[in-house]
Amino acid sequence: LLEALAHNPQGLEMQDWLSHTAHLLGNISVLLSSFQYNLQNRMDDNVLIPEPVALLHTGCPGCPKKLIDVEFLTEAVSTSRQIKLTELSEMLGVHRNTLRRYMKCYGVERKYSNLTNVDLDRLVTEFKKERPD
Repeated sequence: LLEALAHNPQGLEMQDWLSHTAHLLGNISVLLSSFQYNLQNRMDDNVLIPEPVALLHTGCPGCPKKLIDVEFLTEAVSTSRQIKLTELSEMLGVHRNTLRRYMKCYGVERKYSNLTNVDLDRLVTEFKKERPD
């Protein structure tokens, strides 16, 4: 390529372009190396990872009591999430019956819709009127 540039009178423009491009590629290489180093050596001190389950050591024999965060539990079983209770209990490291007991204790219900029973009854009645068969 350099030989062709030497024999070509317009090669100076091409040589300038190649020089400029090589300089830019060198800068990109330095930036990528710096980014890789920062990514490998970063500290996530300002990132807060929620702890949905806390252990309570009661002093009694046996395993410590597990306390599930109410806000986390409410969000996890909300209608916008599609998490099965069995999967959620496995993620939290508790038995599914323990999870259900905490839900009952905290008054957290698994809802599939925001419709009330009255609204649902009204919709079913209207549907049956429109389609009696």
